[in-house]
Amino acid sequence: ARIMNTGVTSFKVAGPDGGRSKVLVPLAGTLYLCDDIGKGSNFKQLLDPAAAPLGPGPLLDPQISHDGSLVCFVWKDEVYCMPSDGSAPPRALTAGARGPGG
Repeated sequence: ARIMNTGVTSFKVAGPDGGRSKVLVPLAGTLYLCDDIGKGSNFKQLLDPAAAPLGPGPLLDPQISHDGSLVCFVWKDEVYCMPSDGSAPPRALTAGARGPGG
């Protein structure tokens, strides 16, 4: 998915069949999540990478798990995951992807 500063260019939908669905939208480098698709649903900011704990840099290829419980993305060449409810900060799943001197 291409991420541009011109508006929404991609989104992901997840959730159990027949249950509450979640929508993940990357916009201007920040991740937004709608917890329940329906009337009156609002998007909330899930993660702004410029804020702690990550720091500046683009989030790439954000994905939401099939059941909607996890959000994963690439940041500075490493894969990070976090709970979709924002209850914990992103955690690196990979290390050293940049290689020596990266």
